[in-house]
Amino acid sequence: MRMVFIGAGPEDFDRARRRLLDEFRAWAEIRGRAVDPDAVGAVLEYRYLTDGMLGRWTGAVLREVLSHEFPDEDATPAAIGALFDFLADTDLFDDRSDSVEFLREALADIAAGFGERECRAQLPQFSTPVFDLAEEDELREQAEGTAMVRHMYGFLAWLDADRVLPDDIDDFPEGRRLFALAESIGMFREEGPPDELLADALALWTAMFDRMDIWVGAESPSGYLDGDGKTLLGMLAAILGGQGHASEDLVFRSQSKVVNDPVERAAFDRIRTLLFDYGLAVRDVRTTRHLLPEAHDEDEVARPLYRLLPLGVHALHGVYAHGGVHLTTFEELTRETPEVMIAKMLASDPALADPLMESWIALHAPREARAELIELIGRTDDFEHRMFALDLLGKLGQIGTEAIVALRDNPICGPCVATWLSRHGMLPEEDISERELVYVRLDVLTSGLRQMPGRTMAQFAAQPRHIQVLMVEDMPGSGHPCTGEVLTKIATDHPDEFVAKAARQALDRLRAE
Repeated sequence: MRMVFIGAGPEDFDRARRRLLDEFRAWAEIRGRAVDPDAVGAVLEYRYLTDGMLGRWTGAVLREVLSHEFPDEDATPAAIGALFDFLADTDLFDDRSDSVEFLREALADIAAGFGERECRAQLPQFSTPVFDLAEEDELREQAEGTAMVRHMYGFLAWLDADRVLPDDIDDFPEGRRLFALAESIGMFREEGPPDELLADALALWTAMFDRMDIWVGAESPSGYLDGDGKTLLGMLAAILGGQGHASEDLVFRSQSKVVNDPVERAAFDRIRTLLFDYGLAVRDVRTTRHLLPEAHDEDEVARPLYRLLPLGVHALHGVYAHGGVHLTTFEELTRETPEVMIAKMLASDPALADPLMESWIALHAPREARAELIELIGRTDDFEHRMFALDLLGKLGQIGTEAIVALRDNPICGPCVATWLSRHGMLPEEDISERELVYVRLDVLTSGLRQMPGRTMAQFAAQPRHIQVLMVEDMPGSGHPCTGEVLTKIATDHPDEFVAKAARQALDRLRAE
């Protein structure tokens, strides 16, 4: 069962929560535990909304959860205690959790003062992007080449040695703003400017970024976060949220107030130049084929895209971290469990996939990595997670491929294993049974209908009608746990009534078995 929902949509989580609560009810009934499943469901929802890791519990997480105001606060401590026992009995605790014994003791201690806690006003949201932070030397080199640093160094060289506001200040482009900015970062102190600002381009860039309020005309160092700076940060977030690049339309849509307002648009354009002057992002022109390799020739269109630069990632990470937002860096992710790493990877820039997997493999002992991956492959019900875990297992070399071959006869993950082995030339296609082929097709359809329902249904419907009907008729005998979900979708949403009727009939057979 999937337990990590970083970047997953509400529908994916709701399905998993229903399944998890069904198993919880059965577990509680067998053990005679009188616990309200709704209270457990509320706790699971909170974990989904905070960091998406339902099975990861530490003392700090527990204290944070109990600080939230739940609908039935009196039932919450008992619900969490039962949830801990359930996760322990079903081996669904994340490997990075504290021991269940410690958690039970911590729960008792914290719950004792449950009535006096401070309640949170609303659920926090978690950040999905992975921050691939560059090394300081690379950032320093990039800072040295930014327009802002070059302008400041040039301005300081132009000023008189006494560093007072000269009468001809307006002769230097943006002279007054540069003077105010230099003064705000301590360049005109009586004892002289800080040595690091003169010798280190990254230190100077950081100081100027931190006092961007002077440059954009805000009233205080934090003021630009509520004005023009908020727009700038919104642009950076839109680009990062677009997996490292974003179209011009998306960047503008992230700032709804400027879309149809010429005055606001002009102000927005001025702020947009800060992206370039501070070296935060660049504007590229890419084609549709570059973004979507499957695009047809007639769809080939050049589109302006904004791409985040290392300084932009660095700046956004710093602002978010200072604000207490939960963040994940590339380096931190390489030390995570495979399920967390894969979930974050799928929600981030696809270009990070290969280097992230290679780094994860390099940092984990082969036998430990193999054990973690085998456990994930056998437990998860997410097709993409399972296939990426198989790819990771294959990267371990011989001990990995031997483990994959050993999973070939597993009734749940065996069909995926057969597909993986066939793709890598380790299993002839004729050795894959018809049931396994149907099972894997259902895996793919389940994943697609959950994430991109319209596109997936259109692709399925584009096949010859008789192929679709044969696939639908074969589904009830596959043994796939999501057969009913897929058949229901086809029965209700398929544009061809003939295929939809075949799906309804197959659904009737499935229910009758």
